[in-house]
Amino acid sequence: MTRLRRFKITDLHLLIAALVALVALVVLMPTSEPDESWRRLSIRNSSSGGASVLRMWMEQLGYDVRELTTVDRLSGDVDAMFMLNPAQPYSPDEAEALYDWVAAGHMLLVVGTEDDAVNSVLMPFDVSLTSIEWFDSTLSLASPTLTTPPFDHVAVGYASTIKSARTDLVVHIMAEGQPVLASLGVGGGIVWISGISTPFTNSGLRDESSARLVANLLLRLPDGATVAFDESDIDSDTESGVESEREVAAPRSLEHWMISSPGGWSILLAGALVMGYLLLRGRRFGRIVPVEGQQLRREPTEYVRAIANLMRRTRQRDVALRHYRGELRRALAKRYVIDPGLSDAAFVRVLADRDPTLDVDALADLLRRLSARNASEHDLVSLAMAVDDWIGEGR
Repeated sequence: MTRLRRFKITDLHLLIAALVALVALVVLMPTSEPDESWRRLSIRNSSSGGASVLRMWMEQLGYDVRELTTVDRLSGDVDAMFMLNPAQPYSPDEAEALYDWVAAGHMLLVVGTEDDAVNSVLMPFDVSLTSIEWFDSTLSLASPTLTTPPFDHVAVGYASTIKSARTDLVVHIMAEGQPVLASLGVGGGIVWISGISTPFTNSGLRDESSARLVANLLLRLPDGATVAFDESDIDSDTESGVESEREVAAPRSLEHWMISSPGGWSILLAGALVMGYLLLRGRRFGRIVPVEGQQLRREPTEYVRAIANLMRRTRQRDVALRHYRGELRRALAKRYVIDPGLSDAAFVRVLADRDPTLDVDALADLLRRLSARNASEHDLVSLAMAVDDWIGEGR
C-alpha cells in the first residue's frame, strides 16, 4: 500500500498498463489456423466427427475421389455422389437436376439428420428425414440385403428416421420400428438414405461392424469408379482450400472466445489488474448497503403516541374535542342520512324524528360538552370514550 502511494499510481496509469498488456498479447500470441473440426463429415475434417478416413480408404481401394462445391459441376463421368451431412440447402432446380442425374444410372448416398439442407436434396425423391432420436445402442438388419461383407449389427448414438409414402422404398436397418437406412431405385440409378452418420465418421470406422456396413455400400460401385463428395461450403477453385463466400462460419460463443483467444485473455487480464488495484486501495465497488437494523421502520403506533404526547405538551385539548365532535356528527349524519351542517339543536331534533328510541338528551349533552373550552385531560378521555360508544359498532 505504501509503495503504491509512493509511486502515485492513478486509475489512468492502470488503464494505460492494461491496454499495453492487451495489445502486447494480441500482437505476440500466434494466431491459430482455421478450425474445420466443426464441419461434421467433411472429408477435410480429420477430427473424430470428420470423414477424412473414409476418403483415404476409398482412394486406397482405387476409387477416384473428387470434391464438388456445386451441383452444376456434377458431370456424367461421375459414378456416385456422396452427400455427408450437406451444409448448403439445394434449390428446387438443383435438386431436380440431381434427380435426373441419378435416374440416368448413377448412385447417390445421402447421410445426415433432420435438416433443411438434407431434406432439400431428398424432396424430389419423396423422402425426408425427421425426428432425431437418441438410441445409444446397436441396431440390427431389418432384411438380409447387406451381406457382402456380412455383419449383424451396427453401433449408433443417435439417428433420424426416414419418412416416405413410396412403396418401393427398401428398408435395410430399423430402430424401434422406424427405418434409419433405406434405398430407393430411381430410373437406372439408386439412392441410399441414411439417418445414421456414426458409421461414416473417423471414429465410427474404427468399429468393425461400421466398416462392414460402409463396405457393403462401396462394393455396389464399379471398380475404379469416380466418386464425388459434396463440399458445397468449401471453394474448390483454390488448392489451398480458402473459404468461399457461401461458407458458414463456425459457431463460437463469447465464453469460448474469452478463454481460448489472445484477445479474450487480454481482456480477462486487464479486468484482473483493475479489480486487484481497486482491492488494494480499498475502494468500494458500489453503493453502501445499510445493515438490517438501519432498515427497520417505525411502527404506526409510535407515530400515534408521538402526536398524542405533542398535543399533551402543547395542551391543545380544544382541537381534540373539535375533532371528536366532527367525527360524531359525520358518523350520525351518514347513518341517518342527515345534513351534517345543521345546528346542534336542529341536528338532535331530526335525529329524534328518525329514531324515537335514541336518547337525544344524552346526545345533546355530549355535543354541548364537546364544545366546551379548557377541558381537563380527564374530561378529554371520558368524552373520547363517550364518542366511541355512540359511533361504535354497537350503535
